Amino acid sequence: MPNARFPYGVSNFDTMVSEGYYYLDRTAHIETLERMNSRFNFFLRPRRFGKSLFVSALQYYYGKEHKADFERLFGNYYIGQNPTPRANGYLVLKFDFSGIETDTIETTYRHFLANIQDGIVGMMRTYSDVFGKQEISAVLAADSPALAAQALMAAMKDKAEKIFLIIDEYDHFTNEIIAFNFNNFREIVSQNGFVRKFYEVLKKGTQTGVIDRMFVTGVSPVTLDSLTSGFNIGANLSLDLDLHDLMGFTEAETAGILRAADVPDDQLDTVRTDLRAWYNGYRFNREAVNRLYNPDMVLYFAMHYARYGKYPDRLLDPNVSSDYGKIRRMFRVGNEGENLAILEQIVRDGAVQAAITAQFSFEKRW
Repeated sequence: MPNARFPYGVSNFDTMVSEGYYYLDRTAHIETLERMNSRFNFFLRPRRFGKSLFVSALQYYYGKEHKADFERLFGNYYIGQNPTPRANGYLVLKFDFSGIETDTIETTYRHFLANIQDGIVGMMRTYSDVFGKQEISAVLAADSPALAAQALMAAMKDKAEKIFLIIDEYDHFTNEIIAFNFNNFREIVSQNGFVRKFYEVLKKGTQTGVIDRMFVTGVSPVTLDSLTSGFNIGANLSLDLDLHDLMGFTEAETAGILRAADVPDDQLDTVRTDLRAWYNGYRFNREAVNRLYNPDMVLYFAMHYARYGKYPDRLLDPNVSSDYGKIRRMFRVGNEGENLAILEQIVRDGAVQAAITAQFSFEKRW
């Protein structure tokens, strides 16, 4: 596939399909998710690992407003040829918590409230045949995130419709708060904070049947326990074997991408060896057969190689380096000395023996 268009930085599924970007079909996992017993799911992966693109695919697959475009969007992929009964059957409500300012508790509160209101009102306007102006006004009049969510639940009370709730980057702002001001985190998220109260309302929405399904993405389990103590019915599928390859590239898929980037056959083994050393190694279940490559890094490399016929000067994507400062600050939480000692051991020995925790609680002792 010469002159392939690589979807580096593309997170909108319609854009990817419409503009002919190179896509490795992950839509079979939509069917897998539906077959699972859990309906309210959390799925965590590192930064720039393809979470937002999959979330976008869910929006187009389940949203009633996209029914007329189903064949165009999904016809060439597994789920388009094997659709489930729930396809295009929901009102989709999406929140993205990546743009919330966290300078102070007051700033965080205002931005979180505005984020919730924007998401709900945006959904109501998308489905204007379902919601009226008074219901939108009730959401905008709410002076807390929990009350805004309650206004939505009230508006849905006598309607036959169901909501598929999507939350992207659930922990983006809470990780920032932990890194800069841990006491603020305790007040906002733990105990009776406004974030926890918001999740409590979501839980009530699942109990009444208003929220039928839920898919939440994020980066780490560090805040999952604190956030979801108000929503203790969710399943963390991050380490599930059947969903291991939902995001990231396998060895064979990476080789295919390199061929699409016009890496010559006589150089393919060398390039694969270099990329294996730099980008490979993710395994989220001990029984997983494949180790996964970081998709951002592979696409960053492939895009550069396809354009210039050579390696980029820096093999690590500079757009990811902006996260390093946040990671450094996260090491200060708890016992900084012990945290750094573990990091030094990993750097020195290449590995550390430890149990992977699905959730991490600040309520427990360090």
